[in-house]
Amino acid sequence: MRFAISEQGREASGVSGMSLAETRTGVTDTGVLRITLRGQFRIETPEGIEVTPTGAKAQGLLALVATDRHLRRGRVWLIDKLWSDRAQPQGQASLRQALVEIRKALGPWAEAFITDRRAVALDPDMVTVDAGPTAEPGGGTFLEGIDIRDQEFEDWLRQMRTSFEEESASGGRLILPEVQPAHRPQLVLEAHSRPGDPARDTEDWFIDVLFRTLGEQFTYDIHFQMPEQAPPGGLVLMKVQSFAQGPLAGAMRLLVIDMPSGRTLWTETLRPGGGEEGTVALYALSHRALRAVSEGLRQAGCAQSGDPDANHLAAQALQNMFSMRGAALEKADRQLVAALALEERGVFHAWRAQLAAIRHIEQTGRDRDELNALSRAACARALELESQNSSVLSGVANARLVLEGDGIAAGNLAQAGVDANPANPLAWWALANARLYAGQAEDAWDAAVMSQRLAAKSNFRFWTDFQVSLVAAVTGRHREAIEFGELSGALAPNFRPPMRYLTALYAGQGDRENATRAARQLAEREPGFTLGKLMNDPAYPVSMMRQAGLLDRARLSELDL
Repeated sequence: MRFAISEQGREASGVSGMSLAETRTGVTDTGVLRITLRGQFRIETPEGIEVTPTGAKAQGLLALVATDRHLRRGRVWLIDKLWSDRAQPQGQASLRQALVEIRKALGPWAEAFITDRRAVALDPDMVTVDAGPTAEPGGGTFLEGIDIRDQEFEDWLRQMRTSFEEESASGGRLILPEVQPAHRPQLVLEAHSRPGDPARDTEDWFIDVLFRTLGEQFTYDIHFQMPEQAPPGGLVLMKVQSFAQGPLAGAMRLLVIDMPSGRTLWTETLRPGGGEEGTVALYALSHRALRAVSEGLRQAGCAQSGDPDANHLAAQALQNMFSMRGAALEKADRQLVAALALEERGVFHAWRAQLAAIRHIEQTGRDRDELNALSRAACARALELESQNSSVLSGVANARLVLEGDGIAAGNLAQAGVDANPANPLAWWALANARLYAGQAEDAWDAAVMSQRLAAKSNFRFWTDFQVSLVAAVTGRHREAIEFGELSGALAPNFRPPMRYLTALYAGQGDRENATRAARQLAEREPGFTLGKLMNDPAYPVSMMRQAGLLDRARLSELDL
């Protein structure tokens, strides 16, 4: 959404051109607090008495709230903008301190400042926001002089000032930007064959698979036939064609087309074969289609709004999450928080829980108790919102297993995830993990291989390849363990777990040269790594290696780092 404030600071243009106060409540600025954004930030009572908080973070918080169309911001969003470099408990404590400071500064006007468990707001009946010119030459800069040393706030402030300067130069109007687009991207899933044609049943079945897979991951408006009138948001068509006869008999073809330009974004033709193998091949095809549709809708949606939406932010977060780099993991969490501020989905909460587990495994410096608290809250909310979503069930299962050690809950949740959508590779991955820690190694092997097959052409293939390597090591398949461990490490050079297991596997086989190579690669990627940690530190994340007796301390001690 966007709204504009005129040079007098009282009109909101929007679509109607009504005043800001009229747009919100119908009151004027008589008898209300005035918040001035242009020039030096300040708050004044109707009598002209300044009640501005002295702290920069308190001022920044009020500015963030005042620039929302509805004068309301989520607590998580505010923490991400003002305390993005702090762990969640510290950020929450800092937010509470800033709220106390604001109420104290406002004094009798504190009732204009409203808080609850989820959000911070200003009472629109008691506040008017003024972004008009001051008496200073040139009118002053937006939030002039405010100094908040947080990169997220600085990025927001830079965007606001750029918009301010551009609009002021062309008529004195300030556009206050939001990242939420005006329209949701639209997707059409269309069968090629007519009802009654031999191929139609196959197409309808596959469209059902696509609908479930796409709906679990992102938020789109999905149609099964082309709308009579093109919607205002981005529009992407996925056409499904099954061939019952001719040279392509038994094949399935998918096309992803950008509408109305008609540009083909992605296409693939697959001859899956019959039986269980054919079903698995089609499941894998649906997962590959997910990425093509996601990118097509992102481009279409951003072209309409100029801004990323919750879907795009979540997709970026997943890409950063699976990069396994420390800074990227922190950025992924901020992106998921931003996505949740735009649209609360259970799957976004579940990915935050999964991310907390990854941050623990990768030893990013975050305290385990903090990650555990974040994960528990995210898991509870995810299940509350989307308890039948396989991505929610699998993300929660893995977080419960890694951070809480609750193997029973993890196994039940992971199995429910596979039952909800057997086309989801992460559901099978979570099931393999749960079965492995439950001592059901052969069941874990079957699930890990299924996950790998479904994710064969995805951007997180390295993740499933490593799991196959891990289960292979535990079940005595040392050749496969080394083969897929090396492949996982090659696909994701910053991913440290393969190097940990390869060091032990090569050492156990007496291959000192390759064991040393793997250990040195690990030391380059993992500050503070020592062979002593690998062999003796119970907190070091190689628990399955210890349980399987894969640590040959005598041979590991011979390695030269």
